[in-house]
Amino acid sequence: MTRSARLEATRLIEALERLMPATANCRLIARGLRTAAAIALAGIIATAVAGCNSAKIEDDVHPRLTDPARRHPIVVVAETATLDVSVPFPGKGGEARAHIETTRFMRNYRNEGRGPLNIAVPRQGASQQLQAIRLAAHRAGVPTQRVRVTGKPGHGTVTLSYDRIAAIGPTCGDWSEDVTRRAHVLPYNNFGCATQRNMAAMAANPTDLMFPAQETPRGSDTRAGDQKNFNSRLGKTIEGAGTSR
Repeated sequence: MTRSARLEATRLIEALERLMPATANCRLIARGLRTAAAIALAGIIATAVAGCNSAKIEDDVHPRLTDPARRHPIVVVAETATLDVSVPFPGKGGEARAHIETTRFMRNYRNEGRGPLNIAVPRQGASQQLQAIRLAAHRAGVPTQRVRVTGKPGHGTVTLSYDRIAAIGPTCGDWSEDVTRRAHVLPYNNFGCATQRNMAAMAANPTDLMFPAQETPRGSDTRAGDQKNFNSRLGKTIEGAGTSR
């Protein structure tokens, strides 16, 4: 309330006091009016001050609280994928299981591998496994020049490995806050986390999350056909324009 408004309220109360008879009851009423006006004025001032002092989120902080992509970011990192193949093949049916796992590993390398396919072979007793791994790589379409065989001490497993780019999703499940009792209107802590984690899991090429992929050039056959159709339609349009009145 401004100073002029306070003065106007005081004048109104004084005018009412002058109109009242000079009796004890009227004096009590006038005193009550002054008290009520003071209480009302204090309440208005307190409300105004509380509104002015309310917390405000800065512009640079607001997106980190409301945007799931910033609050629960997906991290794209370089990591090493590995697979251990036992020597010899373990138990009954072990050869079939090793074949399935090796074939899956080779297909993953062809789709997401960066650099060579490393095969670390024990110095003794792994010739059968190495031959089977080379065959699986050939059937999966892995070029021979990208396969690098190295030795390792000891015995027991053949280790396959390659470098890849992986998208690591956020860790979700933060329900520490009671979302039914919240005084503010900001999103709760776990909001949007599952969407971000699913997106990281579904990304076939994690680098697409960092920057857009380049467009592949259009095929020459398609380009020639489109140009031919355009020229034929353009010729018909010009011919029709010349015969129109």
